[in-house]
This record gives sequence, structure tokens and C-alpha cells, in this order.
Amino acid sequence: MNHLLLKCLWTPAARDGFLACCTELTESYFANIPAESRQTMERRTAHLLPGLFLARVDGKSPVEYLDDESYKNQVRRCARTLLAAPVETLTQVRDAWKKELLNG
Repeated sequence: MNHLLLKCLWTPAARDGFLACCTELTESYFANIPAESRQTMERRTAHLLPGLFLARVDGKSPVEYLDDESYKNQVRRCARTLLAAPVETLTQVRDAWKKELLNG
């Protein structure tokens, strides 16, 4: 999911497709998991994903396709916002990222 979301910056024309893939990935992954387990797992993933965003920009293994500092700043802004005010669902993470893409 991290990879799909970050690719939105690399290929803006495919942004809607990448976001749709994130939705499909989430639904497919959780399709056969009991609701109680899904809620716990999804919350945990939604809390971890912003940290993974930062790791791929400022960590030891940054993605090579985000070489523009303005792109990196968009990732940092969104990640910091989500780390400061964690959300409960992956849809909320996706929506926060989409908002950053539109406003960045």
C-alpha cells in the first residue's frame, strides 16, 4: 500500500488508479477476516503506514523515483499529520494522502 500511494507522486496521471488499487487491496485483504480482527488490524496498519511513508523518503532505503524535494515534502507533511493525529482506517489514510496530493 505504501508503494501504491507513493507512486501517485511519480505518475500523477495514474493517481486515481493507484488510489483505487489501494481501496481494492484493502477490501481484498480483509474480505475473509472477522470484523473484530479487521478493525484491530486495520487500525494498526493505519497507524504504521505514515511511519513507512517517512522511511521511504528519509530512511536508509529511500525510493529512487521521489527525487524532487517538493514531493518529499508532501510525503513528510502528510505523514507527520497522520502521526500526530492517528486515524482508524486505511480509507482515512488514503483520503488524507489524496487531499495532500490535491493541495500540495
